[in-house]
Amino acid sequence: MTDSPSGALSTHFDEPGTLPKPGMVGRAVRLAWGVLLAVVVWSAIRDHGVLLGTVIPHWSRWIGIAIALMVTPYVVNIGWGRNWRSRPRLVVVLGIGVGMVASRLVAGTWWSDALGWVVLAWYVYTFGHLGISFLLAAVLGTPGCEMRAIPHLWTTVTGRPTREHVCPGHIARVDAWERERRAL
Repeated sequence: MTDSPSGALSTHFDEPGTLPKPGMVGRAVRLAWGVLLAVVVWSAIRDHGVLLGTVIPHWSRWIGIAIALMVTPYVVNIGWGRNWRSRPRLVVVLGIGVGMVASRLVAGTWWSDALGWVVLAWYVYTFGHLGISFLLAAVLGTPGCEMRAIPHLWTTVTGRPTREHVCPGHIARVDAWERERRAL
């Protein structure tokens, strides 16, 4: 993911076969992230009651929500092969804001069960899609960003090539380090 000159989030895809496949270390890191995110999703589903009710969630839950907000554009844009920049994050923030105002007007409180369910669904989708992508990327050896693992699986099954994307996070540095280490 590259930044445009204006600083807006922008997505650039590379042609199939452009990026090198990750090595064993890169795949192990992807596997570890996939397992960690599976635990996060399972925990959110198991403890879903913390987002329900009429009490605004504890500040510690907002840390997870903030992280999910941070990665939402990457999950949506790279995962779905789009270039919507930061719009996915804006949609979620506006949705939560409108939901809070609606909860206040309808129920007399800033948080409601309905809003909690919507936030939970978005949270589970975001970390679930990311986690599944990490796990698939580890197994398939998806080149570049793990968010292209589902399209990579589709390529493996159908034979139709799909575009690749350089990883915007730390995974690219892990892969580069591993390639340099192998070159020595």
